[in-house]
Amino acid sequence: MKPRSRKWGITGSLLAAIVLAAMLAGPAFAGPPGGGCTSPYASNDYHEWVVIEESFATCTEPGLKVWLCENCKEYYYEDVPALGHAWDGGTVTQAATCTADGVLTYTCYNCGAAYTEAIPATGHAWDGGTVTQAATCTADGVLTYTCYNCGAVYTEAVPATGHSPAHVAGYAATCTEAGLTDGSVCSVCGEVLT
Repeated sequence: MKPRSRKWGITGSLLAAIVLAAMLAGPAFAGPPGGGCTSPYASNDYHEWVVIEESFATCTEPGLKVWLCENCKEYYYEDVPALGHAWDGGTVTQAATCTADGVLTYTCYNCGAAYTEAIPATGHAWDGGTVTQAATCTADGVLTYTCYNCGAVYTEAVPATGHSPAHVAGYAATCTEAGLTDGSVCSVCGEVLT
């Protein structure tokens, strides 16, 4: 005969008292005892099992079920293994940035326990750079790189170009104007070079 289940809501010290009374009344087994019911009150020689107490298993703690024969008062107990956590797929609770790790939080569907994992920082995504100050013949310029994601910037020097000499032909002096020898000037900035 299949045991009938009855939950009486017994807890704490009352459970201890019931188990103690059952122990005094008849032997205990860690599983259904073999053989028939020995009670003279049994309508047949089958045990009439009922659950007299049940502590439910949790994710981390095992449970226990205590069965009692209503006729002969024999009882047995059943260990119910801990369920183990049932983790969800994780939720981003703090997004990663270019320079800081983020946080991925996993939560147990059953008990609400949580644990976290780091989401690695993404690193900067730099653009190709923009000339923010042009180089001249004698002074370096500035090339500025900007991160697409966070707007951070860094700069690099653009080397000075150096002069671009252009030949200037000399000419002879006249009665009213001085002459000029051959020479060169920079074709970019106009500085006289020779």
